[in-house]
Amino acid sequence: MDEYAIKLENICKEYKSAEGNRVVLQSINLYFPAGQSIAVVGPNGSGKSTFLKIVLGLTKPDFGSVTILNNGKVNDISYIPQDYRNSFFPWLRLKTNLALHLEKRNHDHLGVTLELSDHTLEKFIEAAKDVQLIVDLNKFPYQLSGGEQQIMVLLQALLRKPKLIIADEPLSAIDIHKKELILLYLSNFLIKEKPTTLIVSHDIEDALFLADRVVVFSKNTGFVTADFLIEKQHPRPNEWRYEPEFRTLVKRALEAFE
Repeated sequence: MDEYAIKLENICKEYKSAEGNRVVLQSINLYFPAGQSIAVVGPNGSGKSTFLKIVLGLTKPDFGSVTILNNGKVNDISYIPQDYRNSFFPWLRLKTNLALHLEKRNHDHLGVTLELSDHTLEKFIEAAKDVQLIVDLNKFPYQLSGGEQQIMVLLQALLRKPKLIIADEPLSAIDIHKKELILLYLSNFLIKEKPTTLIVSHDIEDALFLADRVVVFSKNTGFVTADFLIEKQHPRPNEWRYEPEFRTLVKRALEAFE
């Protein structure tokens, strides 16, 4: 039997309003094997956000069940939110923010002391070098650009080496030149660490570049209108984005929007 990292069985959700009931998700049955990278795409109003909230446990479905990592530990999951700015404690320096995410808490009689270990610092510097992120960890989060903040959030999530990564628009603030480095880094990470990865994004090309599987929600139907595999192996070179095989995959996803 396959080991599923995420199971959604017969998920239904509708919202009530003065204008009437709107069905957002209808009879959704999705099974994501451990180690698979999944892109969830679709136009605005297709139910992607509701789907993500149900997976995260922020919204309860009207019917159906969700199982994550066979009800495993929360520490096995890294969530990369779209609102990356709120991923930081703004009054703390970057090195302390890193420690909060990556270090175990040490208690003393004065309370909780968090320090960034040499080992964690070394790992972060190595990862930052790979994506050409130059940052002074003595700075505060507000002193970074939006793109730098989003890369920091991404690296924090990956350095935990989780079993499951759930990402909501994880590259939205990163410029195109830096994004190519990040995509290549992520593609290498997927083949090396083999986490299950769920990416929900409006950017079809970025999502498909990282995906082993594509799930498409269509506007105003509440159904999955396409669910297909991508055979290209990781790590994937950036040049693949311009090849006919990739362009055909993008076209296939877009055609399932309607």
